[in-house]
Amino acid sequence: GKVGWGSSWASATGTSSNRRFNLQINNVDCPGYPLPVELAAFQPTCDEGKVKLDWETITEHNNDYFTIERSGDNVIFQTLTKVQGNGNSLNRSSYSWVDESPLRETTYYRLSQIDYDGKSETFPVRSINCGVEADVQLYPNPFENQLQLTSRHDGELYLLDLTGKIILKQSILSGNNSIDVNDIESAVYLAKIVLVNGDEKVLKLVKN
Repeated sequence: GKVGWGSSWASATGTSSNRRFNLQINNVDCPGYPLPVELAAFQPTCDEGKVKLDWETITEHNNDYFTIERSGDNVIFQTLTKVQGNGNSLNRSSYSWVDESPLRETTYYRLSQIDYDGKSETFPVRSINCGVEADVQLYPNPFENQLQLTSRHDGELYLLDLTGKIILKQSILSGNNSIDVNDIESAVYLAKIVLVNGDEKVLKLVKN
């Protein structure tokens, strides 16, 4: 499967476990004014045949609502839903929406924010593939001391906590890979797999 992270993931090749990924859109039209929305994360994950979209804002200024769009080719997008914003907020806010009938192939999701005056900001596109013919499988889930990863291509595995902090980074080879996770605390994690053919996949995992 594939999840596109744009420039925010370009710096993810580091090994620092304290690294966080904040997406911030510069307000070039109004320098010196607050950003309409500071976005901390926007993440699609596969969830039993559905796609769950989660995003979090750090602050909001005149934020009327969000739109979620979907595309099968990253060119033509269809609006799926609108989600009400918080207007003005200095606190972190979490949002979630589920695509009940996702596409079987790689799907691209685009999140936009619209002000009360109609101005908008569009954030980097995310993509995901939840189809049964994905190039990579990661199991078991829930897991305990080891993860098994089967892939058709070489690549990298990133294990992140729900704040976006990298807990584990490991190179993977085509075929079967055994990954030691004995020292990782019991919690919910996101596994991001980046393959050399350009495909990416994000899965939600639970350690018992």
